[in-house]
Amino acid sequence: MADALEIPFIDLDTYIEQRQEEAVAQIFEKRGELFFRQLESESLAEVLLRNDDLVLAAGGGTPCYGRNMQKIVEKAEHSVYLQATVPTLVTRLEKEKDHRPLIQGMSQKRLKAFIEGHLSKRKAFYMQAKHVIVVDNKTVETIVSEIKDVLT
Repeated sequence: MADALEIPFIDLDTYIEQRQEEAVAQIFEKRGELFFRQLESESLAEVLLRNDDLVLAAGGGTPCYGRNMQKIVEKAEHSVYLQATVPTLVTRLEKEKDHRPLIQGMSQKRLKAFIEGHLSKRKAFYMQAKHVIVVDNKTVETIVSEIKDVLT
């Protein structure tokens, strides 16, 4: 998306890792989720303050803590929720379990239940985004095209 728009891209987790000189998984392990969420909120505020035009990839929990979603909606001209069904998320997250502290070591059945529970709790935050794009069974090119359409 950032390439298509020719603007900078920031992954919030990568930003945090660079700032802390430590992987997100290690931050979770050593200091816990609460510390991470506070750090995440501070980092989000910094990124939004310092950058006007950018594509920001936030983790799934980012909008749900503190006033993060409010910050995003207030600061960003556009915010986009890439909406995926539970089966799509299970397929995607199954491949990333080793890098995601909250789902490490989960069976597929437990992962599905975890995703269902989190989506249920988080949906109200996600739906505050200015735009919702359904991503199931779509190519990256199609999703980028749809996002570009809502930005204009």
